[in-house]
Amino acid sequence: MNLEKIQLNTVIRPPAEESARSSSREDLKKIKTVLGERCEIIAEFKRPTQKAYERGVGERYYH
Repeated sequence: MNLEKIQLNTVIRPPAEESARSSSREDLKKIKTVLGERCEIIAEFKRPTQKAYERGVGERYYH
């Protein structure tokens, strides 16, 4: 294949497949060396925390 670039990612949220597991940054770096210079790691390992639910949101919009 003649690919322009390869984007390497990993599971962040709970996966749909039970057998899927997250890869560490070190594992992705090893894979990148095999795939070559066209490969870039796009996985985010540090994400800001976010509340999944905020009390009172519905009250502001539905009353």
